[in-house]
Amino acid sequence: MQAMSETVWLITATFAALAVLGFLHMLASAVKHETKIHNLRVEVVEARNRYVRHMRGDDEIGGVDIVEDDEPEDGDQTPAEPGPEASDTPAQPAAAA
Repeated sequence: MQAMSETVWLITATFAALAVLGFLHMLASAVKHETKIHNLRVEVVEARNRYVRHMRGDDEIGGVDIVEDDEPEDGDQTPAEPGPEASDTPAQPAAAA
């Protein structure tokens, strides 16, 4: 069997290195493609959910209800003072001078 010359070894090593780089490039491209598809699917699901909420009529900004609570918190023992809008008697108009 004949020994391979230095040039043949260099060509073989270069070819092998290019094959490995090509494989890694294709692997990275496949991962990038799958990531892009996943992100698009997530975006489609979010858009569908927004559309369904809009069609049902419950598309509130923020999606939370604001509830006013007059009860004291655990550490606060004094009840909250009702404001003037909470009184049962109508407000007296200011007397004109």
